[in-house]
Amino acid sequence: MSQSAHSQLGALVGKLRDLHLHAGEPSMRAIAARTSGVVSHSTVHQTLSGKRIPRWGALELIVEALEGDPKEFHSLWKDLRMQTRQAPEGSTSKIVRTAGYRFRLDRTEVTPQAENFLTLEEARRIKKTDGPLAAAQHLGEQIGESWTSPLMATYLPLLEEAGQEAKVAQIVPHFRGIEMRSAEASAMVAEIFDELEEFAEAVRHGKAALRRDPNNSSYAWLVGSYLASLNQRDESHAYYELAHRLKPEDSDFAESYVFSLLTRSEFSKAEEVARNSWSDENIRVFVGIALALQADFVQAETVLRSITKLYSDGVRALAQVLVALDKNDEALSLLADHLEKYPDDLNSGAMYAELLRDAGAMDLFSKALRRLEAAVAREEERTAALMARIREGRRE
Repeated sequence: MSQSAHSQLGALVGKLRDLHLHAGEPSMRAIAARTSGVVSHSTVHQTLSGKRIPRWGALELIVEALEGDPKEFHSLWKDLRMQTRQAPEGSTSKIVRTAGYRFRLDRTEVTPQAENFLTLEEARRIKKTDGPLAAAQHLGEQIGESWTSPLMATYLPLLEEAGQEAKVAQIVPHFRGIEMRSAEASAMVAEIFDELEEFAEAVRHGKAALRRDPNNSSYAWLVGSYLASLNQRDESHAYYELAHRLKPEDSDFAESYVFSLLTRSEFSKAEEVARNSWSDENIRVFVGIALALQADFVQAETVLRSITKLYSDGVRALAQVLVALDKNDEALSLLADHLEKYPDDLNSGAMYAELLRDAGAMDLFSKALRRLEAAVAREEERTAALMARIREGRRE
């Protein structure tokens, strides 16, 4: 990627992070939920961290979830895509930002590493002078039908930079059932299958990447995310725990680990881990939830009320705590205020209706039920529209 393209990517990611900050820094899971799950929280993480140039369909929905204007981002995104296609130079390898040096097993294996290095250097030279398509063609000639080649980690991004998504689509079926010969190539292929929602293949390639680079916290977290998409919760938990252990300062890793601990009923452990990230309000919510699950409702209320901006899951948690403390009117008022701002928050709407029914406020309950039915219908229409836009965005 050229210096100019790096600068444009930085500008795009910086603007996106500013939008995230202005929106109150919702968690990756909260952002993904606002897209009705059309964009996964792993894609949100990859986009906000600047680890990959997102496809427009996903970026558009993320911007909308953060209450931003997609038009302000589209020109930046389009300029970046054009820049990477027309004026690329520098390293052809995908950059993986990590904290510190990692000892990697694949560097100790007997592989044609020197030959690959020379091939990549030649592709780098070609890319600098003739552009990514010429560099991709050079690599394609070297790869042939060696689908497991480590060169794939560079070849596939070059094809995408050159606007050859159709060529990438033709290659993808060859990755099923094989194992790549480098960590980077395995991770790249895993991300492709994640985007295609073929999570079993994503898991298989993600695990292969981690075997070759076992200290890579991002690889561990992504495998956990792929497994969670398959509802393989126990195995997913092990990878979330590994990612958190390797990089405890990462808020996304901490949040996933704590959430997993809660679903396993390890409430005191979840509280302990969440307290270590107390300054992150998205994770502090889980301290309150863990306390409530241990029946310490007074402390749970104190913790949840200390949070500057509660999102949907935090609002529902506080409402439940208030009910447990016989503060039903406060719980109803909290939910009513929240639904004024977010009328399509289905889970909060259902809780509000349930509390009204239990309180015997049948007229209000009937109105809440009708609003909930209308919101469900709107959500079904919205999800269908979002899926159509994602498919269109993939072609852009």
